Amino acid sequence: MKFLYSIMMLGFVLLPSASAQFTNAQPPVWRGEPGTSTFTAWDCYASPFNAPNSPDLGCTADDAALWQVADPAALITSTCNIYSPTTSPIFEIRDTAPGDAQTVVLHVRSVGTPLDVLSPVLVYDLNGSPQIVPFSSFTDLGAPSALETKFEWDLTANPDDITMFTVRFQATDAHLSLDGVQLDVRFVGREALEADVTTLSVAVGGSVQLDLYGGTRNAGQTYLLVGSENGTTPGFTFQGVSVPLNAGLYLNYSAANPNTPILTNTLGTLDGCGEAQASFNLPPSGPTFLVGRTLNHAWIAFDTLGTGKALEASNAVAVTLTQ
Repeated sequence: MKFLYSIMMLGFVLLPSASAQFTNAQPPVWRGEPGTSTFTAWDCYASPFNAPNSPDLGCTADDAALWQVADPAALITSTCNIYSPTTSPIFEIRDTAPGDAQTVVLHVRSVGTPLDVLSPVLVYDLNGSPQIVPFSSFTDLGAPSALETKFEWDLTANPDDITMFTVRFQATDAHLSLDGVQLDVRFVGREALEADVTTLSVAVGGSVQLDLYGGTRNAGQTYLLVGSENGTTPGFTFQGVSVPLNAGLYLNYSAANPNTPILTNTLGTLDGCGEAQASFNLPPSGPTFLVGRTLNHAWIAFDTLGTGKALEASNAVAVTLTQ
């Protein structure tokens, strides 16, 4: 399909490294998976006490924030660390997951006074009562010039729906300098493509909001959202990627005419969370031959940060056109 080849040649975008200066980090194998995980990281801090620090790596649009809540004399060092000179600092990461959290993985890199490796807990509210969950596993990552540690919470057997939570950890004493933090959350997932409605009236018209959830592994990559009027099976294969759309006039049209009044924001760049939002817009008083037809849409990610080739495709979502 030659119309897709031109998409691969779009401009290259460079992203900052997501290492947060870790030497021996052990990211979970599911990091960056579309629709089921978030990855946020902190490398440079702005607020030393009782104010939020937004993530500056990974999914920077995530609402997670890191707070230091114990040492009012804490300061920001010349290397952007949080240094606590007078008392043991307590750090909190307050986060909201898009779905019920299943696994939480925390990486911490610090220098100076050691981190209290028994201190990390995950706290969530249940009917006004705080629930405190100790970590399930701990790994000393053995970095040569700093203390790097990894903590994991396995929440799969927890019966509660955990979407808002706080991860809390602290030092053994004053004089800890917090260097880097990484937080991975795996949750009960969304689809890689979701629509806000499933039907549109041809007579009335309207819009379908299409939410793309590509995961942080696709952050900064180019996406193209296309559609088909001919169903999803068997679909087609492009550069080894299976796309769940059948060939047809609408597939050709949607690939050749992105970012138009009918197909808004259907070609673009996934943000730092690997997400984007597009829409299919049907004008009112449409032709009656559209009544009863079902249009399916899916998106394809292209490796514009590397090879330029197709990486993966989303699920398909359907909208049925009614009278």
